[in-house]
Amino acid sequence: MNQTILELYQEHFGEAAQGVQALPLSGSDRKYYRLSSPNGQALGVENPAEEENLAFVSFTQSFLDLALPVPKLLGQSLPQNCYLIEDLGPNTLLQSLEEARKNGEGHFPDRFYNYYKNALIALLDMQLEGHKKIDYSLAYPKADFDKQSMQWDCQSFKYWYLLPAKIPFDAEALEQDFEHLVDFLAQAPANYFMFRDFQARNIMIKNERPYFIDYQGGRRGPLQYDLVSLLFQAKAQLSNKDRQRLLQAYFQALKAREPHWDRQEFERYYLGFVLLRSLQVLGAYGFKGHYQKKGHFLASIPFALENIRWLLEQDLLPLPELNRLLKALIRQPKEQLPKPKEQALRLHISSFSYKRGLPEDPTGGHGAGFIFDCRFIHNPGRYAPYKKKTGLDEEVKLFLVEDGEIEQFLAQIFPIIERAIQKYLDRGHSDLGVHFGCTGGQHRSVYSAERLQQFLQSRFGPELDLRLQHRERPHWPK
Repeated sequence: MNQTILELYQEHFGEAAQGVQALPLSGSDRKYYRLSSPNGQALGVENPAEEENLAFVSFTQSFLDLALPVPKLLGQSLPQNCYLIEDLGPNTLLQSLEEARKNGEGHFPDRFYNYYKNALIALLDMQLEGHKKIDYSLAYPKADFDKQSMQWDCQSFKYWYLLPAKIPFDAEALEQDFEHLVDFLAQAPANYFMFRDFQARNIMIKNERPYFIDYQGGRRGPLQYDLVSLLFQAKAQLSNKDRQRLLQAYFQALKAREPHWDRQEFERYYLGFVLLRSLQVLGAYGFKGHYQKKGHFLASIPFALENIRWLLEQDLLPLPELNRLLKALIRQPKEQLPKPKEQALRLHISSFSYKRGLPEDPTGGHGAGFIFDCRFIHNPGRYAPYKKKTGLDEEVKLFLVEDGEIEQFLAQIFPIIERAIQKYLDRGHSDLGVHFGCTGGQHRSVYSAERLQQFLQSRFGPELDLRLQHRERPHWPK
């Protein structure tokens, strides 16, 4: 962890952080840490992408000036590639919706219609008012969602989804259809702020209000793209009826502020962006599933194809080759669709004490793996305040993070473990072990095992059956 984050926290809250929790990694290289003390809680962010940091900080300041629902910026050190922001809590709109469904509240309870509607009204504020304050010269990687950006989405679908699906196509005819689609969409009014990744997982719910995160990829673009991104998010599985209700609410709010909009014209571009976004999503799922070996993305493909099925029933542009291919994709038998492996790789993680010997292979000799020696790392157990604590306690975590040595160690070994896991998944192996040892199996090894579990949960999701054991737990001081 970048020590500057701790300095930013102390500068803002007037005291040192007493708790530090590394949050699970997402699809980017950004790292998040939840810091806390009696004076307050915040998120520390470190990100090696300097241009992305600059865009986020600049956009955030502009949005806060307009009282838009984004996290407060509590501190920044762009030369050190880190900043401190308000902690909006753990509840994303998508997680909350999935939890409500599990609890039997129904597919789309009324309170979630209100969450979505309020999020769309706040989005409209960002698109219209935020656009006037944004410095687009800082937009990363591009200032405009232009024809080139749209072509990238089309090509992503072709190379990362269509080709692996092994459906024959006329390359020249398909490129002509892509060009016609892009030419049409490029005519849509585009003098607005475009979030680019406006999905329910990037909307936090705090005190019953929506807040937006991860808008650092924003740029100038059309209104419809963000609307489509939320309403047609494959994993959220909104019904056509609920989409129409939300579309109606959004358009009414837009019409009240920009009366020149025609509903029929708006929806023609809306359907076109449903198609473009669907191609982009399938390409992204194919890339992450086939190339990055993150099989849980493949599990969302059937939901994305249901969006395509609905779209083909609408009045689309004359795109003969593309429409033919999309019809072929939705006619594929389910057993032919790319899907994650049925059985996850069992990943055995443990902490142990060298005094009590090396860990046994829980598979009875069939699981290979790694043993990492943490004894060279500065040991908090040498000091009286930590002798009865463990690597699960915030005080010990903070000691190790502030010291910095253990995070450098983990940053070197995580890529090694990640490569091994990818090979094991490719070859269909069933078990792999990763074990961390230290003197007492209480501080450094425990912290390392917990951090690895967080890292692997975010990187591989349901592809791994993670099994964590702290072997010396029965011997820890009471």
